[in-house]
Amino acid sequence: NLARIVTESEAVEAMLDVYEFLFAPQRLCYLSFENGLPARLWTRPELLPDDPARDALQKTLADFSGESGITPSGRGFMLRIVRRDELRGIVYVEDIAFSKYIHQYLNLALSIGDICELPIENARKYEKLVETEERLQKANDELYRISTTDALTGIANRRAYDEYLDTEWKRMLRHQKPLSLIMCDIDFFKKYNDHYGHKGGDTCLHTVA
Repeated sequence: NLARIVTESEAVEAMLDVYEFLFAPQRLCYLSFENGLPARLWTRPELLPDDPARDALQKTLADFSGESGITPSGRGFMLRIVRRDELRGIVYVEDIAFSKYIHQYLNLALSIGDICELPIENARKYEKLVETEERLQKANDELYRISTTDALTGIANRRAYDEYLDTEWKRMLRHQKPLSLIMCDIDFFKKYNDHYGHKGGDTCLHTVA
């Protein structure tokens, strides 16, 4: 189920489902890290953004430096998830159902940490890939717009005219219907441009276009 998830939020929620199912905690949190810095905090039950307890909890997790450890209450544990020597997140499990087995549960959590985090890493890569593809598509669209639009007037340029005429010519041949072309010229534009200057000439072209 984890392997089929393609967004980081869904992957984290699914991971928390696993921890909730295995340890039945009263409080469950995950603080994600990006480039070594705290990024986003997930909490169960949910803590509202303006809740002081949320800020305190995030600081506690961000300051945690060990690989793993038992919480001060003795009824939970914290676990750092590291992949390729990079901190990816910290899991916080508090007030589990059978705290007398806390060390066995911690060992279990350590054994599944990589399994649960791998879909999060894959989801991040997938989201970055989608984002990169979207940026590339936007860049291609912009390049096409620039290559087919006159910068001064904002209307289609010669290249766009050639492409459009070729399309319409083929449509005319397919449907055996007439094709009309209207051409417009600005009389005495050179005299106007010479008299008012290039700025005035540009204004004239833009206005007519």
